[in-house]
Amino acid sequence: GSRRPKEDDGVCLGDHYNNGWWHYRCYSCCQDPHGVDCSPPWSPPSPPRSTPATKRGIACKEVDSTDLQSLKNVVSWGYTWQVAPDRASLSDWDAAGIDFVPMAWGAGHVTRGDISATPTGAQALLGFNEPNFPDQANMLPSEAAR
Repeated sequence: GSRRPKEDDGVCLGDHYNNGWWHYRCYSCCQDPHGVDCSPPWSPPSPPRSTPATKRGIACKEVDSTDLQSLKNVVSWGYTWQVAPDRASLSDWDAAGIDFVPMAWGAGHVTRGDISATPTGAQALLGFNEPNFPDQANMLPSEAAR
């Protein structure tokens, strides 16, 4: 919803605000009067997969090394809507066996220098985030091709 839940609402948050909405996941059972389904709580698969997922990826913001380790063998790649990782380092991504995929979010958010500085060994470069929406990358195909 548009109102940010508070800890005293019983919601265990990992959140961010985007386009008038709070996005979060619940880490434990909670009672939420705002209609968020918090059961069952999210937890990594148990026991972890013994073989890596080869096609499954994840889009995540402000992921740290603990989060990445919990996704080990669950996903094989991920991105953060940025050219470089945010909280976790590239070595954290490597240690979890997850390929970091850089993203050129939009023309006003990424420079040619950023593109040149993409992590060494990156197998792909994602671009551009929802270019047909004004509140996202907001680009014409001809602009993206430049």
